[in-house]
Amino acid sequence: MLHVKSVDVEQRTFSGFATTPTPDRIGDIVEPKGAKFQNPLSLLLFHDSKQPVGKAVFGKATDEGIAFTASIPDVSEPGRLKDRVDEAWHSVKYGVIRGVSIGFRAFEDGIEQLKSGGLRFTSYEVLELSLVPVPANSEASIQSIKAIDAPFLAPQGTEAAESVPTRPAVVGTPNPRHEAPVP
Repeated sequence: MLHVKSVDVEQRTFSGFATTPTPDRIGDIVEPKGAKFQNPLSLLLFHDSKQPVGKAVFGKATDEGIAFTASIPDVSEPGRLKDRVDEAWHSVKYGVIRGVSIGFRAFEDGIEQLKSGGLRFTSYEVLELSLVPVPANSEASIQSIKAIDAPFLAPQGTEAAESVPTRPAVVGTPNPRHEAPVP
């Protein structure tokens, strides 16, 4: 859910949780305290490295999750970059995109098989944060928006239809169970 907390005329910013220890929609658990990252991280649209739209700064990993603050620049010159960042901003602003997802790479000793069939990621490198309509972790969401146009944000509607993702959180492979761990 999007909740407007304040207005920031300088930046188009928003915040939320990048990951939590809650099992995701496919039964995997990404332990927040196992994350290694270097701020700022790239903010992408749909995990597409050809569509960067801003930057994200992660807070300290806690037992509850990893909070983030992200910003999308307000590009004044016409062109493909302006169109892309405006699309991303409008998608967040109007609630079309309410989720986020981390792109990460598991370290060799950072994967455990769960009895349920899922995986527990205990040590991994976060490579990026992406804006997505349906995150694998249902708690990975945008919590608040700060913008000059915050008073004009669209009210939130009903929940999105359920969808089963095919591992969007792992970069570089459609299934991390077949990926060689990072040494």
